Amino acid sequence: MLLLPRFRGIFQLWHHYQKGHLPVAGGVLDQPAVTMQCLELIDNEMRRIDQEEKPQNDMP
Repeated sequence: MLLLPRFRGIFQLWHHYQKGHLPVAGGVLDQPAVTMQCLELIDNEMRRIDQEEKPQNDMP
């Protein structure tokens, strides 16, 4: 995947987020709002992509 250098960092954070690690000590409410918004956006888009790539079992 080709990423601009400034986006690599947030994707690295997302990878750790997927494993249950947050960038700032504490819980979800301790994280900067913009960080959580970015992570949720990436999470939602990755889920959407996964859904689009699944075989369509219901199609005739």
